[in-house]
Amino acid sequence: MSRVGKKRQRTFPADQTVSKKQKAVDDEEITSEDDDQEVDEHFVAEKRNFGLKTGSSLFGDDSNGLALGADDEQSLPRLAKETPDEKRLRLAKQYLEALGNDAQDDDLDGFISSELNRQFDEKSGTFVKRIATQLEESTLEEGASIRVMKGHFLPPTCISLSEDGRTAFSGAKDCTIIRWDVETGQKLRYKGHRVPKKKSKKLPEYASSSSAAGHTDHVLALALSSDGELMVSSGRDRRILLWDLRNNTIIHEFKNAHKAPISGLTFRKNSHEFYSCSHDRIVKAWNADHRATIDHLFGHQSEVEAIDCMLNDHPVTVGGDCTSRLWKIADQKQLVFRGQKASIDCLSIVHDEAYVSGAQDGSVALWSTQKKKPVFVTDRAHRFETPMPGWSSDTPWVSSVAVIRNTDLCFSGSCNGFLNAYRIQDTKLTRLPRVPMDGFINGIATAKGQKFIMTAVGQEHRLGRWDRIESAKNSIQIVPLNLSSY
Repeated sequence: MSRVGKKRQRTFPADQTVSKKQKAVDDEEITSEDDDQEVDEHFVAEKRNFGLKTGSSLFGDDSNGLALGADDEQSLPRLAKETPDEKRLRLAKQYLEALGNDAQDDDLDGFISSELNRQFDEKSGTFVKRIATQLEESTLEEGASIRVMKGHFLPPTCISLSEDGRTAFSGAKDCTIIRWDVETGQKLRYKGHRVPKKKSKKLPEYASSSSAAGHTDHVLALALSSDGELMVSSGRDRRILLWDLRNNTIIHEFKNAHKAPISGLTFRKNSHEFYSCSHDRIVKAWNADHRATIDHLFGHQSEVEAIDCMLNDHPVTVGGDCTSRLWKIADQKQLVFRGQKASIDCLSIVHDEAYVSGAQDGSVALWSTQKKKPVFVTDRAHRFETPMPGWSSDTPWVSSVAVIRNTDLCFSGSCNGFLNAYRIQDTKLTRLPRVPMDGFINGIATAKGQKFIMTAVGQEHRLGRWDRIESAKNSIQIVPLNLSSY
């Protein structure tokens, strides 16, 4: 006989038969202490899931955060029984209260609106913090002086600063890279060896081969990964060296990475993928973990001089064809921007919709990714105040630019004896007080949240020896900024 569809009934032995009266007695024997313990364990798990800890805050401040007070601890059973909608409403109210502590009661709605807009802009990469107004009186911190650190025997050509602002790296024409401790000034030298065209018996055997330890010609570019673990370096020897900064060793060498000197490097944000540009007119994408090339980007009609990468992983390049190009690699597209009348030698990203560039005609330009031409151009940004003997022009090239990312503060360098500072507005660059600095400013490094910048200053331009300033010192200089709150 089929048993399908019949309800299965539970049977008990004769001595274990459970009556309704006995079951009710057993239920009454459950104590409230056991119930509270079970609820406590449940709510502790809920707290862990939401990141809430007793006496701690999601915002790093116990007075403003979503912390559990004594009243909340006593109401654990009630909180554990609340519905998901009630829980969301409670957390939203606590979040608004935390924001309200930083705003006036009569302007709470406006403060919350601006705070939410700021958080959205930060995630989208278009947030700009206004700090340049603090430098209207003086760019250099009052009573402070520029720190000068010496270490390179020949002119420095590039500099890069870690995101925490504690460590800096500089490259030079002496084929070496120096690791600097910003606070103490201590240095660690990554040696290189110049390889002459004719082999010399005086040089070590490894110094006459392309696989020498370190670079064998001028170092032109450096880039650090966001986690501070990796660094890539390149130069006239057409190699890219991958460094492990945890033990200061070369872990891979990309031989013949380009067919000409490699002029620029940049890492993607929060990634071990990086980009390189070269005088062979090619831009390449690399993966440091896989030690491989990802893509080749063609488009420039002359040497590519510099490269930087936006938060949305779109690299931007500039070159001798007087153009800047925004590369949308996933879509296999490139946007071409024209406007400066000479070779563009340097650039720096403001945010994902704007960047700044410097050219050989002495101009500094502000660009928007929404327009094909610059929205503002400062001509003759580094004009000589007095004629320089032997110079054919009174307006030298702009050799470096740098922006403190996601702020309105920008810097440019040349060889006229000053470091220029600018305030970035929507459609304008406003000049701020200059900082005296003798020599060719071949590189400028900034770090978000830091109240200083670093410059690589030399007697010669990073790409050649057309001119020379004998009074300058080959050095790395730290400029303290007059920023009271940042």
